[in-house]
Amino acid sequence: MRSPSGQRIAVHHGERSVTLAADGSPSTALQGTPLAGAWELRSKAGPGDAPDLLRVNATVSCVP
Repeated sequence: MRSPSGQRIAVHHGERSVTLAADGSPSTALQGTPLAGAWELRSKAGPGDAPDLLRVNATVSCVP
């Protein structure tokens, strides 16, 4: 999971939390967690940003 937006994004899912770096570097902190369930994303909006729109890139895979 990474932040493509140029801003730090705090992500909370299940019992895990991570802050995604503004530089877009990937994090594996949520690897192995199920996709289902509540996700919480938080970030401080910068000048010109829509405060209700956050984007993250996630790689999802199925493991038998």
